[in-house]
Amino acid sequence: MIQKKDVTVEIQANTAITNDNGVVEYNSPDRKKDPSLKVNFKDIANVQKEAKLKAGTSQKVKVHLKMPDQLFNGVVLGGLYFTEKEDESNKPKEKKNENQIINRYAYTIGVQLTETDKQVKPNLVLNSVKPAQINFRNAINANIQNNQAAIVKDMTIEAKIYKKGGSDVLYESTQKNLRMAPNSNFNFGVGLNNKPFKPGKYEFKGVAKIGDKKWILNKEFTIQDKEAKDFNNKAVQLEKDHTWIYILVGAVVIVLLLAIISYLIYRLKHKSKDK
Repeated sequence: MIQKKDVTVEIQANTAITNDNGVVEYNSPDRKKDPSLKVNFKDIANVQKEAKLKAGTSQKVKVHLKMPDQLFNGVVLGGLYFTEKEDESNKPKEKKNENQIINRYAYTIGVQLTETDKQVKPNLVLNSVKPAQINFRNAINANIQNNQAAIVKDMTIEAKIYKKGGSDVLYESTQKNLRMAPNSNFNFGVGLNNKPFKPGKYEFKGVAKIGDKKWILNKEFTIQDKEAKDFNNKAVQLEKDHTWIYILVGAVVIVLLLAIISYLIYRLKHKSKDK
């Protein structure tokens, strides 16, 4: 889009990452790189920081690539991210109790680099499973890694949470059409349906499918008492756990039944003696 005013555009060369929705992103420069990443697009791409454009004009931007000394197999994925620099015309005004919408243009160009014809296939690893929150709602996060220089497309993940040694499914989630950048990881979330965390040992059992390739992703994990309380205290729309009420009511019913039975036995014994 040709601007009707002078504008300064900020330019970034970013490495592609996978966000927690299973979508490839090019605008997260501060994301910690995956340990398996050997050739980082951000490190080999050199681009000017800014471009100043007069109203109604365009400009070419050069990107200098410094390739590693050793040939690499697979794909290096990154992106050029262009954003309108903040100035007085698009800077939010500081006003209390007032919502503001400020339009700033942004544009991304994906860049895919290869050096050899050797095909590299994805490989998935389950790094960790731990309690977490997604938008202040309790969830189990399974960190899944693609540790190869290959792009993942059309991936399906099915996951179920069990009590350790149990057979009843506590929580489950299925997501389709997921994508992953080469040498990246993301958190696959299994929501607790507004239920509170309960301390204990659990099992995550997952299956990831890409075409006819399948990965079994299983791991045991523990929810500590303190972290369960901390997350539950911060959670929104959390259903109350009424287990203790059911236990109390059950105990009262049992005591009453025992008292009635004891009384009836007592009456029967005394009737027998009277006869």
